Amino acid sequence: MKISTEEIKELLKECAAQMEECRPQDFRQYIRLHSDKDCTDGQLAGAIRQLAEKGELIKIERGIYAKGDGTYSIRKKTVGYGESSFAIDIADCFADTAKRLELIVESVDVLNMGEADFSLLGEIRKIKEDMETISSGIYKNK
Repeated sequence: MKISTEEIKELLKECAAQMEECRPQDFRQYIRLHSDKDCTDGQLAGAIRQLAEKGELIKIERGIYAKGDGTYSIRKKTVGYGESSFAIDIADCFADTAKRLELIVESVDVLNMGEADFSLLGEIRKIKEDMETISSGIYKNK
């Protein structure tokens, strides 16, 4: 029996509240311990993304998340970026580029993609996540 996305999100928030940093495997283990239902990789990834977009989870770095209520200081990761105009310009550029990439990726029909394009899509998503992480760290240090 499959678990609903809403149930997954509630369990993810509970897990993040109990741990300083969580990885997807931590979330998956928590779900297994606290629910008798299965969840797919897609459900887990979607629930994590939805919570991160709402600020209920903070993406610390690729594959590591924390509770999104200020219990984790992003400064642990971004110390050294400072408040220079260079850092702010880079953050703005990354944020704009990430938004453009998202629009492009959302407009593509993945069913009509070749293997090479599909592989490129995965790389673009990783790059976009890295840019968002860096730019959010700079903004939080302002």
